[in-house]
Order: sequence, then C-alpha cells, then structure tokens
Amino acid sequence: QLAQAQQMLADKDYQAALETLRPAYKDSEQRYDVALSLAFTLIEMNRCDEAQTVMDAIALVDREAHYDRLLSSLELKREAGKSPEIQALEEQLKNDPDNLQLAYQLALQFNQNNQFKEALDLLLAVVKADKEFQEGAAKKAFLDVLASMGKGEPLAVEYQRKFFNMLY
Repeated sequence: QLAQAQQMLADKDYQAALETLRPAYKDSEQRYDVALSLAFTLIEMNRCDEAQTVMDAIALVDREAHYDRLLSSLELKREAGKSPEIQALEEQLKNDPDNLQLAYQLALQFNQNNQFKEALDLLLAVVKADKEFQEGAAKKAFLDVLASMGKGEPLAVEYQRKFFNMLY
C-alpha cells in the first residue's frame, strides 16, 4: 500500500494517496514511514491541522531529519495559507466577535484554502447563533464543506456528529 501511495504522490494524485494512506496508517498501527507519507500528503492538500495531528502522534525517538523537514513545510504552508483576505477577516472578526456575517465570510475563505476544521468551527458557531442565518446559507455551506471532504473522512464524521447534536 505504501509503495502504491508513494507512486500516487509522485503523480501528484493527493486525494488517491490520502485514500490509500489512511487505512494503511490505521492498519500499520501508525507506523513511522506511513505516518510521514500521510502527513506529507495532508500538508500538500493544505490540511494542516490533520497533518499536525498525525505528526504529533509520531514517537519522539522516531523524529529525525525527515520529520523536521515536514514540520518546517507544515509551518510554511500554514503561513502561506493566511491570505490577505483571511488575515483581514480574522482581524475584523477579532474586533467584532459577534458579527455572524464576518464569521460566515471567513469560513468560506477557510474552505477555499482547504482549512476545513477552521471553516467548520466557524460555520457551526454561526448556525448555533442563528439556525436560519441568511435563509439557511450557513447550514448549507456547512453541509457542502462536509460533502466536499468525502465520505468516511474522520474530520467530516466528527463535525457531522457535532452538527446533528446541536440541531436535535
């Protein structure tokens, strides 16, 4: 599976590599080489929080030069992911934390940058504050983000649960 995933990575088919590496990571009981490939894939897909979670699970004794390079890439990707639009919206939201319109716009920006966790957190907060925000636009956007992540995606499953617990 790892060799197959590495070929997919070489071909820059990150989605297919992710779908191959997730079960391999689980089945191998989080083996180091599989973990690094999974983290690399997530970083390339701009899914920094998930990559961080995988990297945090790597045992201290296994952390070496390749790990350090990936960690640096992760930090650079995070910084690059903060577009001027996102930075401006974050600043505005910090000054006006109850502004649902700003939170909604920032969530949409996060989603465009594949920062799904941040997008889902904000959309969940908007829906929690106003279930019918913009005639259900936040609810629809939340479900669209989940759908775009694909079935069985752990983050999607977690947020789907949070969403339905909040609604019902």
